[in-house]
Amino acid sequence: MDGVNAGFPAVNDLASLFAFLSSFGALHDWIKLFLLGTVLETIRRFASQIWSSLIDSFFLTATFESDDDACEYLGLILGYRY
Repeated sequence: MDGVNAGFPAVNDLASLFAFLSSFGALHDWIKLFLLGTVLETIRRFASQIWSSLIDSFFLTATFESDDDACEYLGLILGYRY
């Protein structure tokens, strides 16, 4: 039974587990890739929220009465097919 774990040190707590996992060379690249992806996704979501609030600030809403001349004109214009 002792020969099975002969090449691996004992992992008793979280710090030793992290030290053991970071001893693998490729794990450093995966951690960098994960952190880069996390940062880029956070920046993307933040920029998307800013863009959305910026675009929403330029819209104007108008209400018209059904017997208003402007309502009839808009109905004609919007119903016209080019």
